[in-house]
Amino acid sequence: DTKERQEKYLKTAYDSTREMNVLLQKLFEFSRIESGQMPFHMVRADLAEFTSVYIAQKEEMADPENVTFSLKVGQEAMPEINMDVEQIPRIFDNLLENSMKYAGTRPVEIEISVFATETEVVLEWNDHGNGVSEDKLPHIFERFYRVDKSHSKEIGGTGLGLAITKSSIAMHHGVIKVFSREGEGTTFSVRIPLSYIPS
Repeated sequence: DTKERQEKYLKTAYDSTREMNVLLQKLFEFSRIESGQMPFHMVRADLAEFTSVYIAQKEEMADPENVTFSLKVGQEAMPEINMDVEQIPRIFDNLLENSMKYAGTRPVEIEISVFATETEVVLEWNDHGNGVSEDKLPHIFERFYRVDKSHSKEIGGTGLGLAITKSSIAMHHGVIKVFSREGEGTTFSVRIPLSYIPS
């Protein structure tokens, strides 16, 4: 019955619709990857160089009071791996979204390390945040799982980002694991083999 209340309800309806749209997009993406309908176009590329470009793009848009980035590369000449150059940024976006929601600090300090072993390239993503309790770690890649359900409305999100990330990395014949200590931060370790024959 007032302009202010009308605007409030319209904003609520708009926000809910936008959140539903994001959820549907995530569900569609997840179902396509899981069913094998998402095309992955693999090319040989340097993951460390690709990560450096991603960080530079994010730093141009990011507020340093909210998030900072640093990159450590294990060796000067990194071996190339097979990867989809459209999917890798989505993986990084999901990791960044997770860190921004759950690190619990400002600025969120994202430290990324990339190095190679004899058989694989390893990327470690550390947010130096509040960390995740040990009992929640086994569930972190499950669909619709949120670490802090009590604050889910304030935090937002779909609970699908890390599930999509795991499936996407699996399509690269890689694996992702998570390690965390409360009060010290959370580290996601992505390991992609140096070579395989794409199907």
